[in-house]
Amino acid sequence: LARFAHGLYARVDQDGAFRDLETAHRRRGLTARRRPAGAGPVSGEFTCELHEYLATVFDVLGRPVPGPDGERDLRTGGQRRHDALLAALKLLFASGSLPIANGCATTLVLTATVDEYANGTGIVTTGHGYAIPVAVADRWLDPKAKAILVLLSKTKAIAAYSTQHRLFTEQQRLAMFARDKGCSYPGCDAPLSWTQ
Repeated sequence: LARFAHGLYARVDQDGAFRDLETAHRRRGLTARRRPAGAGPVSGEFTCELHEYLATVFDVLGRPVPGPDGERDLRTGGQRRHDALLAALKLLFASGSLPIANGCATTLVLTATVDEYANGTGIVTTGHGYAIPVAVADRWLDPKAKAILVLLSKTKAIAAYSTQHRLFTEQQRLAMFARDKGCSYPGCDAPLSWTQ
């Protein structure tokens, strides 16, 4: 009813509706506060345009997704919207349309020491200085998103880094299967490919 009433108002007083949109444009803002662990609240004043983009993303990527056996999606509406925004940002990173900085595409960068990453129980540091467990970092290295993991030696020399393409080709998988007589690395169904 409120939207219908505003629609009538916009038709009757288009100048007033335009002024309202301009006022909202001047008030626009977004604040993202982070706690020491890296997570935190986001608040802001959004324009009608941003709300429309968000609502469309939520409609497409935030709808309930049933489980493999038809189980109900147990995420709350807020959790689905969070996951939809994250999925949209990963798609944006993967699209390659973000600006290039210092000759490099916009990329999520994670670093770890070789030893900590190798034992699987160490810590990975985000590009903005937040510490996350290796198991969490592995989930962040989505093949569809633009992310890289750099492994450093004890003297901070680059020992290895993941390539943009996480998944091995079919030929590489077959060659490794022949060499290793099966999987030789935990989680090898989605391994990182490395350059040293």
